[in-house]
Parts: sequence; C-alpha cells; structure tokens
Amino acid sequence: MNYPEVSLYKLRLISKGDESLIATRQDETEHFYNVSLDIIGNYYSLEEAEEALKIHQETDNNVIAYKIIGPEHGHGNSTFVESETDSIPDEVFETDDYDESPEFQLVFDSNRKIISSYFYDTNNPGGKRLENEFAFNVGDKVWMAGSCYIEDNELNILLPAIIKSISHKKQPLNIESDVAIVSPLITVKCNWGEYPESDDCEIPRIDLLPHNILR
Repeated sequence: MNYPEVSLYKLRLISKGDESLIATRQDETEHFYNVSLDIIGNYYSLEEAEEALKIHQETDNNVIAYKIIGPEHGHGNSTFVESETDSIPDEVFETDDYDESPEFQLVFDSNRKIISSYFYDTNNPGGKRLENEFAFNVGDKVWMAGSCYIEDNELNILLPAIIKSISHKKQPLNIESDVAIVSPLITVKCNWGEYPESDDCEIPRIDLLPHNILR
C-alpha cells in the first residue's frame, strides 16, 4: 500500500528576534527572525506536490518560502539490539553508512519560483540541479535556517550569514555533503552556549535562502 510521504510546507515569518537573545553581532544593520514551518499537505509524489503548490490559495501574508520534502526512509544500515528479557529489538544504533537524508527537497520563494533543490544520490552528493535555480556564490549574504533550544522551548530562526565556500564532500550523510561554509553575522544564546557555535559553520546548501527574500 502506498502512503502520501511527500510533504508540502510553507515557511512563515513570525517576528523579529528578541534582541536580548543576541550573543554576538558582526553587522549592526542585521537582525535575526523567528519563523514557523507549517504543513500544507501530504502527497504521493513530487509531481502531485508541485501541482498542489501551483494551485494553493495562500491565506497568510507572511509566507516567505515553500518547501517540498520527499520520503525519509533512511539509507544504509542500522544495528538492532534485542532486549535481554523478551528478544524484541528495543534499541537501534546507526552504522557509519546510515543516512536519513530525504529522497529529495525543493525550496521555492513566495512567488513559487524555484530557489534550490536536493536529490539523494550517493555518487553525486546533492544530486542534479533544476533549471533556473538561484545561484549561491562565495561572498553572498544569505539567510541560514536553523534551530536551537532556550530552556524547553525550540527556537526556529533565520540568521544572516556570509558564504565563505560551497563544496561537495564524500561522506555518509548525503544531504550534508552538499554544503556551504558560512560566517554568521549574528549568533544567539541557547542552552549549550550560543548558536551557531563557531565563526565558520557548515550548513546544507538546501537550508540557505537569498538575503533579499525578506526585502
């Protein structure tokens, strides 16, 4: 039996981030923003989700992007450890080659124009590129999507950053092989100190948005 495993989401801008949460700031003109990723629907294929996006009647005026995310079955191997009492597997350990990257992911702006795409491909991290994708370049100012925890509350945010390099790496986690190294212009306080934790952080390219998307 088939299940609707392809999801269509909208990324909404909620509010400007709390200034008191800023840990470091490299550019006084920049801010961070609170966002929410809300599901629109689940579908049986990429084509069905793309068609749903085309005809979607938007009711929110604060949508800045849409995302289509494909099935996330996991790739590679996991090791199951059986319970000593009933022989039922009660723990799962991921092996070095285990990978939970989705089959594909596409990001669109609020006008439903393609920004970037990702397709699972062990021989070509990130997979093919779609026609008319946004070109991220070294030196660009961008928004990086991320999250951290403040006490028990998850903070989903957009942070401004500068791209320092873009590369493909051979490593088990496929979506994390198609990456950009960015220098955050703002870091925020969180349970483990600050987020991001370093001046140069690695982020999947699919998690970047053009800086002018909020203008």
